[in-house]
Amino acid sequence: MAGPVKVQVDYTRYMQFDRKAVRGAMRKAAAVVKKEAKRLSSRKAVSLPGQPPGRASGTLFGSAYGRGSRRGYAMVAGTTSPHAHLLELGTRHMEPRPLMSVALANKRDAVVGLLEAAIGPGIFAIDGSPTQAPPKVETG
Repeated sequence: MAGPVKVQVDYTRYMQFDRKAVRGAMRKAAAVVKKEAKRLSSRKAVSLPGQPPGRASGTLFGSAYGRGSRRGYAMVAGTTSPHAHLLELGTRHMEPRPLMSVALANKRDAVVGLLEAAIGPGIFAIDGSPTQAPPKVETG
């Protein structure tokens, strides 16, 4: 299971960033993960343990969402279906059938690429002049 995508920036020389650019990248990244979750849950089939859940009633498929936060510091992708957590994590009677973790793992490179492309040019130096990406940007 893939962990969260983390981006760390060396803030010693950079104090602010263009929130609009980063917020747009977060919104696009969330849409990429949402689209992948819908693709994974669209097939009408019975799923095996470890595979994304099949589409039975369409509730899980229709409840997928993705958005960026207002401030531009986070993206959220998930489902509002009442049984999504049971499928994702499993129960004592059923093995997990993960959806969102698989969707993020499949699109991890695309998400990191979108965020790197937005954060690099979106960071400003202390004097407010645009600059190249800081010397120390770590992704993982």
